[in-house]
Amino acid sequence: MYLSLGLVQVIIGFLVADRLHLDVKATAGAVGVALFVAGLVLIGVQGAVVPKLGSPALRLIRVGAPIAFALPTVADQLWSIAATFTVLSIGLGLAIPGLTTAPTLAVRPGQQGSIASLINATTGATFIVVRCWAPRSTRPPQRRQSSGHSSWS
Repeated sequence: MYLSLGLVQVIIGFLVADRLHLDVKATAGAVGVALFVAGLVLIGVQGAVVPKLGSPALRLIRVGAPIAFALPTVADQLWSIAATFTVLSIGLGLAIPGLTTAPTLAVRPGQQGSIASLINATTGATFIVVRCWAPRSTRPPQRRQSSGHSSWS
């Protein structure tokens, strides 16, 4: 699930630039709007909705994952792209707490801390892996020296 979230965060720039026919600066602004809205919704769902639901971890995963991955592919305006990411955030907001909780409930109490640490480490590592797998064009340009001399000398 985190791998998918990371990939979506990488490809949204291409989606926005392609669908809205924007230049680099306008694309960055539109992506910022869509991800900001998605982040607010994600925080709201995890912080307010999930605690009020009181649902078991597996139910959160079963309900949230399909919502998260039901992204419409026809979004062609900023509002519809932002709405798509809002739906994604609702699904992730439901599924992520279940995803992080379920493994800790499957072990003895003395092992829960270790399992929780591994889950959080995996989450962080996933975003590193996504950037390594991302298309070359999404990486920042490398500075090249025009002469064979270092600028540090």
